[in-house]
Amino acid sequence: MDSRGQLLFSIECEIGGVQSEALLSKASLWTPSISLRKLRLYMIKLLLVVWLLMACLQPVLAEEPSAMMQFQPNLLSIRANQTAKGTVDMVGVTNLFAVDIELSYDANLVEVVDADPNCDGIQVALGSAYLGKDFFTAENQASDGVIKFAGTLIAPETPFSGNGSLITITWRAKNQGQSELKFNKAILIDQQNQALAMELKNGQVRVGSTYRLSGQAQRQGRTNHQDVTVLADGQSVQTAADGRFMLEAMGPYRLIFTSPNYLSAVLEGTVPSNVSAGARVEVGNVTLLNGDVTQDDKIDIFDLARLGSRYGNADLEADLNGDGLVNIFDMAIAAGNYGKQGALSHE
Repeated sequence: MDSRGQLLFSIECEIGGVQSEALLSKASLWTPSISLRKLRLYMIKLLLVVWLLMACLQPVLAEEPSAMMQFQPNLLSIRANQTAKGTVDMVGVTNLFAVDIELSYDANLVEVVDADPNCDGIQVALGSAYLGKDFFTAENQASDGVIKFAGTLIAPETPFSGNGSLITITWRAKNQGQSELKFNKAILIDQQNQALAMELKNGQVRVGSTYRLSGQAQRQGRTNHQDVTVLADGQSVQTAADGRFMLEAMGPYRLIFTSPNYLSAVLEGTVPSNVSAGARVEVGNVTLLNGDVTQDDKIDIFDLARLGSRYGNADLEADLNGDGLVNIFDMAIAAGNYGKQGALSHE
């Protein structure tokens, strides 16, 4: 057999003094006389060599931190000349014993309200994770746009695991605007004096005047538009039968609309500068698209399959137009919105 008629495939891997070689013949593979048993043997040898190579060369990947520390709420809205509380929360933490954090904020926008007037300076309050426990506070000070907090549990207290708030901060609005709440430092230690990995999620704080925002939300395929949920600045209202709503929110505003079987929608806008605080502002109309039967905020083949499985039945969850029966009209609604997903933006 000449060199063109034969393929030599050789792999050598030396591990612990063992050398392996696989030799495959192109001509042999194409020759009917080769036995299936030999072919399987060649393939097993080849796969074994590849597996050993991968075991030798596979890199060790660093573990991603599973725990998180974050500002709650992530966007804190405070009305002008008012106060509001926020927390620094821990999520999924394991065996936390001591902590040392430093946060920064815009001192021209907000200030920290003293949680303990009996102590010098301005302090934040201890959060739910350590309330009622033997906890020593080494540092607790808020000034010049920086919050410093450090402390540790005292044995025989058990380390903290799970979800909970580390500190509670009462903010007072000073001037209108929006700024970042930022982690400058976060050192977390377990009872064995080992550092814990923790993802840090910064937040936002905004100060502004509130307005009475009103508008209308309509549900595609329905004549009754009642009970669409409208959410803004942490509060929510339900629409009336005609879809009308009104709620207090800051400007610029961001309204979120949700309803079962419908894609969520977002309406954003600004309030004209000549409108007085507390005045009523008309924000317009929003139409929610129908067909999200699986409630995952997108309309895809799974929604059509769910409708198909209910076809011809009086299924309230799949009856998109509310005529009492899952039929071709419901299929047409979902198919018309196929490929779309929330949150659909309106301006």
